[in-house]
Amino acid sequence: MSLKPNWGEGRLVAPSQFSSVHYLSVFEQLFDRYGPLNYLEIGVCRGQSMQHARGHAVGVDPHFQIDFPVYKGKSALKLFQKTSDDFFQEVDVQQEFNGEPIDLAFIDGLHTAEQTLIDFQNVESYLHRDSVVMLHDCIPQTIESAEPTRTTLYWTGDVWRTAVCLQEHRPDLQVAALDCRPSGLLMVTGFDPGRLDSPCLLDHLAEITDISSYVDGLQVYSTDEFLDDMPAQLKDVGATLGRLEDRLILAN
Repeated sequence: MSLKPNWGEGRLVAPSQFSSVHYLSVFEQLFDRYGPLNYLEIGVCRGQSMQHARGHAVGVDPHFQIDFPVYKGKSALKLFQKTSDDFFQEVDVQQEFNGEPIDLAFIDGLHTAEQTLIDFQNVESYLHRDSVVMLHDCIPQTIESAEPTRTTLYWTGDVWRTAVCLQEHRPDLQVAALDCRPSGLLMVTGFDPGRLDSPCLLDHLAEITDISSYVDGLQVYSTDEFLDDMPAQLKDVGATLGRLEDRLILAN
């Protein structure tokens, strides 16, 4: 199947509405400030983000295409060539991190809302109170690129629905979208490792269908301001995000 060029039709957010900062630069600065960390990445692909990780890293992808220096700067790196579902079912994740929790996780896998939410809920089992989870592609530029089935060269899938689900049904968490290029970065903090009743959110996805309403009301935070005010310790990332002024991000 041939893909439509670029982002396709149905403009939602203009490129000029995004920060000039690329999401990979956010990764680089996070690890420069907080590394080494226990880091889990779902959806490694070529290793563009994994290359910036420092510390003990674990990567998951069913089809690795690595051509970036992912081993650089790490005390340990283990790659699992399997789906994320198989990874969480077959691997003792806690043991992979020597019995320690995950500090930072990045979910950039199948690009569907359902799988992203499943990955998030699986990851949550291995976090500590100060952990940060990041989800890519929360701000789609066009309607066509935001569909669960890929038809465009640049494709976010319907990860935006996962963002809505977390914002509306997990009030215990702090959920903030950064405006980094090319399609935003959702940062989630405020986890409670002692919580035993985290709700299953999959049933709520069917209720989330209106992408225009999502984009019109999306609270977006300045990547530049976050990086300028980045705290000295990972545990304070949530508090820093909470101090930022949110803004609307629209196509016009």
